Amino acid sequence: MLSVMFIKSETKELKPFQKLSIPEACEITETVETQYQRTRKKAHADFFILDEEDHEVYAGTLSIGSGLARHVVDHIKKKLGSLKMDDIQEARKRSFLEQLEKEVPDHLKTTDVPFL
Repeated sequence: MLSVMFIKSETKELKPFQKLSIPEACEITETVETQYQRTRKKAHADFFILDEEDHEVYAGTLSIGSGLARHVVDHIKKKLGSLKMDDIQEARKRSFLEQLEKEVPDHLKTTDVPFL
């Protein structure tokens, strides 16, 4: 199972160096995103995705309150989805995103609308 560790955050809700499961991280970041959008606040949070052995498999910065992503996994899907990669990297990316998506709580899953 993958986990999320925020390493630097401008919000009190996302505590630095606390390891969260993917479902927990999605719930918390979705709640904070909604609150920040409602109050027109913005913040950033740096995070790692860790594998079962606590090895870093992804590093990113979540923009909270921007409306760009619903939660941390939505952010990763949008970021990685826009990157062009070679075939091997593309296969790894697809596998990583599928693994992440499996752990997102059903009520927080995002359906990607194709661009016309």
